[in-house]
Amino acid sequence: MSIMKQTVPKVSIGMPVYNGEPFIREALDSLLAQTFTDFELIISDNASTDMTEAICREYTIHDRRIRYVRQEENFGALANFRFVLDEAIGEYFMWAAADDVQHENFLQSLVQILDKHNQFVLASSSIESIDNCGVKLWDALLDSIYIDDAMINPGENRKLFFRNPISNVFFSIYGLYRKEVLKSADLNYKGMVKYLSGSEIPLLAQVALKGMITSIPQTLKKYRRHPDSVYYSEQNEKGFFLT
Repeated sequence: MSIMKQTVPKVSIGMPVYNGEPFIREALDSLLAQTFTDFELIISDNASTDMTEAICREYTIHDRRIRYVRQEENFGALANFRFVLDEAIGEYFMWAAADDVQHENFLQSLVQILDKHNQFVLASSSIESIDNCGVKLWDALLDSIYIDDAMINPGENRKLFFRNPISNVFFSIYGLYRKEVLKSADLNYKGMVKYLSGSEIPLLAQVALKGMITSIPQTLKKYRRHPDSVYYSEQNEKGFFLT
């Protein structure tokens, strides 16, 4: 009797989600339409109370690359981000928000960077900010970490992740990582991070110590700003007035 070997994908995508019903179909469709297809998609549903579970289970029927896990209780956003990373088996890893949209060449472009340049441990692209209706708000260029400049001056590249504020480079949090580098980082840095939206700076700084972080000049990702997002809810909890 022959034993079938499990195929290990090149890329693991982790999607932590809670009540993602309004936008998760669009997010999933953009991932499943990627020109780079050698990936697994791990969805961790943090005990959603809307139709997220039904939507995700529907998608698992049609695409075997998707693995859906429903948590019995909501154990917090940071823990959910860590869960999908711990479950990943690919060489490269990226988080995918359940309300964002990737261009079809997003993965292909970033895989090529990490395959070709060992010094880079995280690659991303510039982003387009959109509202809840998908209307463009503005572009957030990651021009300070574009690949050509990063290769010429790696020291300056690293410094960008140890400044506060760090400008648009924090958007690289949703780029493509070398998984083992990311797993060596502390998502809740020394237990001091209360909010998910406050974890980006210490996390990226830790990653930058392991190698360079870069961006391609193309804008291949849409980042959605809307009142029900984790970012908005946490900023409101902090007492900030958002527009």
